[in-house]
Amino acid sequence: MASPGVVAAHALTVPGAVVTRTHSFQDRLACVVAAGHDAAAAQRNAERAAPLFSIDIQAVQDGYEGGRGR
Repeated sequence: MASPGVVAAHALTVPGAVVTRTHSFQDRLACVVAAGHDAAAAQRNAERAAPLFSIDIQAVQDGYEGGRGR
């Protein structure tokens, strides 16, 4: 990913992976690390880069408890 101020950008999953919402840090599917001359500039750089990620999520019914999740 090429975007001003971005020093790292990583997808934290792979195509076709089954992900389960855990309501924790494990729900993150990607991350962007950005730098700037101050914290506000770094935040702007990260926010500008974040939409460059494209993640398509499809809900599946798992059969557990009638498909209500875990």
